[in-house]
Amino acid sequence: MTSAAVFSQRAATAVRTRRSILLASVLIAGCVLLTAGVVLTVQGQVATPSPSVEIRAHLPSLTSGGQSTGFAVAPDGSLGIVDRLRQRVVRLDSTGQVVAEWDPRFEDNVPATDLDGLAADSNGDWYLLDRGQLRILRLDENGQAIASIDLRPLATYGPNGLAVDRRGDIYLADTGRARVLVFGPNGVLANTIGSAGSGPGQLKQPVSIALGTDGGLYVADSENRRIEHWDAGGQPANNWPLPTPPLGLAVDRLGRVFVPDFQQHSVRMFDSAGRLLAEIGSQSSTPLPLTRPSQVQVAPDGSALWVLGDDGLARIDLSPFADIAPPAQGRQFAAPLTMAGIALVLCSLVALGQPAVQRWRRWATTTTTLPRTPPPRGMPVWPALGGRVTTWLQLEHFDPPLGGVMWAGVELLVLGGLGAAGALGAMGASAAKADPWPLFGLLLGGGLVWAVGCSATERVVPPRWVASPTRAAVPALISRVRRRVWLVGVAALLGVLAAGMWWVSGFENASASRAALVWLAGVALAVLACVWGPASRPRSVALVALGLFVLALLPRIWQVADVPYGIWYDEAQGALEIRRVVEHGTYTPILQTYGRDTSGFFYLMPALAEVLGDNIFSARLAAALVGALTVAVTYLLGRELFGWRVGLAAGALLALMRWHLDFSRLAFNPISLPLAAVVAFWLLARAMRRGRWTDFALAGLGLGLGLHAYTGYRVMPLVALLVLGYAALVQRWPLATFAGRTGLYSGGAVLIGLPVVIFALQHPADYNARTVQTLILAAPVDNAVKVQQLWENLQKHVLMFNVSGDMNGRHNLPGAPMLDPLSGGLVVFGMGLVVLRARDWRSVLLLAWAGAALASGIVTLAFEAPTAVRTIAITPVLAILAGLGLVVLLDRFVALVTVS
Repeated sequence: MTSAAVFSQRAATAVRTRRSILLASVLIAGCVLLTAGVVLTVQGQVATPSPSVEIRAHLPSLTSGGQSTGFAVAPDGSLGIVDRLRQRVVRLDSTGQVVAEWDPRFEDNVPATDLDGLAADSNGDWYLLDRGQLRILRLDENGQAIASIDLRPLATYGPNGLAVDRRGDIYLADTGRARVLVFGPNGVLANTIGSAGSGPGQLKQPVSIALGTDGGLYVADSENRRIEHWDAGGQPANNWPLPTPPLGLAVDRLGRVFVPDFQQHSVRMFDSAGRLLAEIGSQSSTPLPLTRPSQVQVAPDGSALWVLGDDGLARIDLSPFADIAPPAQGRQFAAPLTMAGIALVLCSLVALGQPAVQRWRRWATTTTTLPRTPPPRGMPVWPALGGRVTTWLQLEHFDPPLGGVMWAGVELLVLGGLGAAGALGAMGASAAKADPWPLFGLLLGGGLVWAVGCSATERVVPPRWVASPTRAAVPALISRVRRRVWLVGVAALLGVLAAGMWWVSGFENASASRAALVWLAGVALAVLACVWGPASRPRSVALVALGLFVLALLPRIWQVADVPYGIWYDEAQGALEIRRVVEHGTYTPILQTYGRDTSGFFYLMPALAEVLGDNIFSARLAAALVGALTVAVTYLLGRELFGWRVGLAAGALLALMRWHLDFSRLAFNPISLPLAAVVAFWLLARAMRRGRWTDFALAGLGLGLGLHAYTGYRVMPLVALLVLGYAALVQRWPLATFAGRTGLYSGGAVLIGLPVVIFALQHPADYNARTVQTLILAAPVDNAVKVQQLWENLQKHVLMFNVSGDMNGRHNLPGAPMLDPLSGGLVVFGMGLVVLRARDWRSVLLLAWAGAALASGIVTLAFEAPTAVRTIAITPVLAILAGLGLVVLLDRFVALVTVS
């Protein structure tokens, strides 16, 4: 061997050595960071002792509609409770036994009319809020008025909570004005704390107040769903989020803050920095035997916690929590350290994986001709185990580089899947909802890592169950449409004639109805021109779509007239308005409802009423049919995009999705939005695959049809044109082809959306009235407030799928995630896949569609966020993403097991 060869060999060895040392260092560093993160997480675990819980008083319902009520403890340990329904103050001794009741005639001439807040000072006097007379009464130990504070000059609006500090200063939560008023012992206003908003030191609907032993002020900020904390100097100190709106709170001598959760039937204990110390009544401790616990107070000696619910008063022994201290100060670094450690470990394992696979492959190759006997005694078992793993994954059939890629992909698949599954499992805990971002980041990161693992394994074993993207064919410009040109021309002329009649006469008159018939004739001719020809759709596709329609319809019509009970205002108004229009024999594309709704969906109701009668069942059946049809078309869209397996899974998941199912049982038109969107994008995807001019014209008709659906559809044409332009750019369509397809697409949309377009041009204020009412950008507030509201809305809508959803009971189980854990995890997997394939026009379609749907909720009313009704267009996207994640997961599993 020459000296040059020796030198080259030594250099290569040195490079490999340095590489191994570097990778080992990275692996060790990753393990250290991962260990540190786990240690900090374990140190910060929430304590769950099992204290004794005793019901000391059974009380009748004290409030209506989940309102807050006054609840206070005196220095001698006695209690006071405001019964808002009977307008009484119930006095109890220190053991929780009722000893007296004070009626509302605290003053002879002016009886109280709406009692709420209650507090006690160090002298044994009581302070009672009389909302009806807008005053604060000071009562002696017998309930007789000593003095009062007149609130009328201060223009308070819906005040609630009261508190008194050691100096005798009185604190009032002015809920409607988003502030805290501070009065001196003489009743004179001394200070105002807080302002409206969601920033530090700002409030929205403050309902309860508590004072710390250090002079700090704690406020239960209901609409912001958080606790706001000011220090003794009146400066904003910090705040922390809560999973549900707080109605009460209390602070003990150790500075621990107790907050009841009326939805989870529990009480959480925090330190002054907002770190969760313990949960009382959680699933792992003794449950609270109370309905809707909403108020808490701590005994003067700190030995017990009193919890007030709708049906009783409970005493909780705090001695098991005596030694509970705040979590480690470094707990906030636990999640970043853990994720950084995982990233370093993954990178080092991927780099180290390829040489290991090569060694195992050589070992397997040398032993394939030998009998498969157990290793002799004393022989290390790891090479044999490694060979079995390599054989199970069939890595020896690949070249060494491909084997390394396969091994790395499998690692990423497993680690990403475990990370996402762990995050989903942990998100169900109440503590996670209070601070969801670390787990949510782990969920998204796990989904993305899983998708990277899928992509790596697909380089070795291509997917078999998911269709690849297709390129639209480029047909001849004239030859394929020559026979149908005359039909298109007549349809266009009829559309122009109808537009002229509407422009001259307007709507809701006899001429408008005649114009509608002309327009419908033109639409029929246009559809005939597009579908004229031999049928090419397989019968099996129609049968599967029909089966999904029936599957989806059954739960949507079961007791639909009675569940939900009664009928909502929006349902009744829309049904009555369309009845009025039909009875007058006129046509209008926009109804005179509160939200100026489009009429397309509502015209189904009188048609069904002719057969089934004019009742709640026929009205809600229209929504059920639209919802079930959405499921069937979602299958067709998923089939066009990713193959029949993804389409079938997407349709089945949407059929059982609680979000979509709920709106399919309400007789108002938001349910038309998902159908309109999925029809438009199914026909567009179909046109992209087939490339025929008639298909693009038909897709345009489907796009314009959505203009007759719910208001949120108005942004969808922009999504469609974006996808069309992107596909033309990426696939390099000739200019004539792009112009022709876009022209037919836009012309079809304009033709079928013509009535709505004419109305919008004639009456822009009416057409955009509801949008202006709900749009944050149109609100009369400062730009800084608008930006803050948009940012908060964005966060709430991102978290609505897996953490905390719509609070409106008509739209959702209040506060529950919009998706179940299984669907939520599959959506994350599917999202990771489309993000990695962002250059694919199919990914652009789904991402733009989802973004447009979420934007409809993000830019509207902040107090309704997150809103399920304005973002319902995203439900088919979620079903397709979940179906894609499920099919790819099964495809990778089968590929790794059966590949040869």
